[in-house]
Amino acid sequence: MTKAQIYQPLKNERPQHKKASSIKHKRSRRRRKVGLADRRASLKADALQSTIGDFGRWQMGIALAVAMSGLPGAWFKIGIVFLAPPVDFWCTSPLPADHNATARYKCTVPGPGEDGATVPCESWEYDRSVFTETIITEWDLVCHRAQLANVVQMLFMFGFLVGCTVGGVVADKYGRKPPLLWGSVLMLLAGVGCALVPWFCAYLALRFLSAVAVGAITVTGFVLTIEIIGGRWRTPVNALSGLPFSVGHCMLAGLAYLMRDWHHLQLAVSIPVVLQLSYVWLVPESPRWLIAVGREHEAVEVLKKGASANRIPVADWDKVLAACREGQQKGGDEQEQSAGFLALFRTPVMRRCTLVMYANWAACGLVFYGLVQYMGQVAGNIFLNGFLSGVLEMPGMVICCVSLIRWGRRKTLLAAQVCTGVSCLSIMLVPLLGLPDWVTVALASCGVTGMSVAFPCVYIYAAELFPTVVRNIGVGSASTIARVGSMMAPFVATLNSVSLCLPPLFFGLVPLAAGLLVYMLPETLHRELPDTIAEVENWENSAVMKTKDNAPAVVGEENPTFTTESS
Repeated sequence: MTKAQIYQPLKNERPQHKKASSIKHKRSRRRRKVGLADRRASLKADALQSTIGDFGRWQMGIALAVAMSGLPGAWFKIGIVFLAPPVDFWCTSPLPADHNATARYKCTVPGPGEDGATVPCESWEYDRSVFTETIITEWDLVCHRAQLANVVQMLFMFGFLVGCTVGGVVADKYGRKPPLLWGSVLMLLAGVGCALVPWFCAYLALRFLSAVAVGAITVTGFVLTIEIIGGRWRTPVNALSGLPFSVGHCMLAGLAYLMRDWHHLQLAVSIPVVLQLSYVWLVPESPRWLIAVGREHEAVEVLKKGASANRIPVADWDKVLAACREGQQKGGDEQEQSAGFLALFRTPVMRRCTLVMYANWAACGLVFYGLVQYMGQVAGNIFLNGFLSGVLEMPGMVICCVSLIRWGRRKTLLAAQVCTGVSCLSIMLVPLLGLPDWVTVALASCGVTGMSVAFPCVYIYAAELFPTVVRNIGVGSASTIARVGSMMAPFVATLNSVSLCLPPLFFGLVPLAAGLLVYMLPETLHRELPDTIAEVENWENSAVMKTKDNAPAVVGEENPTFTTESS
């Protein structure tokens, strides 16, 4: 059968169908031509990616192994919801001489005499009907010590910040694999230690170390995934890589339901890190980093495994290494070496992009972790609320993935922030209108969904906005700003003890303000990644480099230069 026979339309096909089919084939040919040209250009620029493909079985295995670290990561990050839940308490000592058995005092009791003086309580009894033991009941974190429960989470987020910074430095100097491996070891030891130490100060120190480990694993895993996945696969893979985190969030509610003593819960979320160690050990080193530091023979071994797993034949590895060296030399020019943190603020467009991204990262850090903790304190079943907040993150990530590809970064981030802001502000109307408590939970859940769209979006948006010469500094500093916001989250979430309107007011206004600022950012959909600050400055005067009609061709093809036998 000939090609003409294969593609010949059916005799009973309507004429308008034939015309539509012809137009479709013309567009398809045009896309293939443009896509092939784009593909060849990208292969010349990135010879390493062409040897292993943009995304295949090899990259999928590594991405899954890295993403699975999100399970214990979620348990450690959000564990405070069940480690320090709100609990009813009453004073047991000292009590007034005429104490009524039905009277319960909280932080002070009437003193002797009739002058109305009070004396502070020294010991308390707790309602253990839901949780038999928490860190609050363990160390009496009530009354004048109540803010220490918030300090626990603030210190964890500060440790996460430190871990991101230290992990980035270690990954650049010693490779991507050591932070993943040794971070898992530290995470296991510190997590188990938290459950066993009898002193609050020792608990704080170990929790800080566990946060450092989680931060190092998170930032290194993100960098490793970015470095091995190419083309249009980077957006969906990185947008959906947070799904294990959401699964871990749901599982945490189930574990807390089964284990009402915080010691048992802490052990339950720490011991499975042993499994993480088993598969992180199998993750290979980043071939990009190996080539960058001159360890070319090791890089070739890693690339051979990747090419073999993806079934891409490579004929001449010397050509691959030569092209990779050329790419490294082009990327290491004088401008890249001289660019620093101040370069983010030196020019008008770059300064505007930096400040707007900082505002949105801070909003995501504050509102996401704040809402998760807030849902554990509102009325209703704490386990059901925790489970729902985890479940609703999953559709948010899928929505984010689809929206980023279809409508772009700016519209996606704006819509997510506005959705979160309106949902949180609506919570203030619940007591005014006399609505049931489940409405508060539903609105807060909508806010969590909005944040689960916004958080992956800011990661990808920032990586595309900041040029190559300052991309690490830009994304790293933005992540630092997000951790500052998450450090404030527990204090904002507990403002309901002052006024029920304060937490939703903060959680509503902050994302709305950050979302409106997104109008000041350029759209990065279908644009090539910028290499220099000058490219970002000229974006407003240049047209979009690619449109929907000339989208990139199917990725994952091999480079003919490297896969044909040399004569």
